[in-house]
Amino acid sequence: MFDRLVRRDPASVEAKVGAAIARWPNGTVDRLRALTASHPDSALVRLHLGLSLYASGDDASASAQWREAEQRDPDSPSALRAEDLLHPDMAPGRPFFYPASAAPPAIVKLPPAEQLQELRRAAVRGGAEENLLYGVALQRIGRPVSALAAFEHALAVEPQSVAAQVAAAVGRFAKDDPAAAFSRLGPLARAHPRAAVVRFHLGLLLLWIRDVKDARTQLQRAADVDRRGIYGREARGLLSRLELIGT
Repeated sequence: MFDRLVRRDPASVEAKVGAAIARWPNGTVDRLRALTASHPDSALVRLHLGLSLYASGDDASASAQWREAEQRDPDSPSALRAEDLLHPDMAPGRPFFYPASAAPPAIVKLPPAEQLQELRRAAVRGGAEENLLYGVALQRIGRPVSALAAFEHALAVEPQSVAAQVAAAVGRFAKDDPAAAFSRLGPLARAHPRAAVVRFHLGLLLLWIRDVKDARTQLQRAADVDRRGIYGREARGLLSRLELIGT
């Protein structure tokens, strides 16, 4: 099937990667190395080359390819997956920013690709809220660099917005450097001790680095100060799940 796709679309990197992986272990590493030569900035290729090297027992070379994937093509799902493989001690993926309001129903009912286009249009002509919603959509399709740009634009439009400040902090979270996010959320928590949006996201990021004790404290504070709002509800949901799994 992958060979058929390659014949149909010789320019498809995805099909070529699939064809190489499907042949495992016969020539898989050599084929993927050749693809890195012709597509050096493709996180998709480097992710799969790393997986093949790891399966071959070459852990150091696998890690090197995953780091290349992160550095060369950071605004991609493959780079995020490479980050996961480099940091198995943390929760998979990255934490999302949770906006207080959802996208308008007229956008939600559209097909996914059209939703993203409409959210982008709304962000271009709108304010902080529209840019936050666009940034969240970009996060959810695995484009963290573009998401951070949208969050930063929201903050530029409305510098005093606590939500925009939180989103810009969450958007900076990276497993290689979690401090980039925490160095912003910590001062925000001190400046806005009763802001549930801050406490909830601080708790969420603490869960990502497996600091469950401090995460519980922050989530409980969010639940206490926002008993009927979205952040209180989400915080209570996470606290309930933590009780169920016992950690």
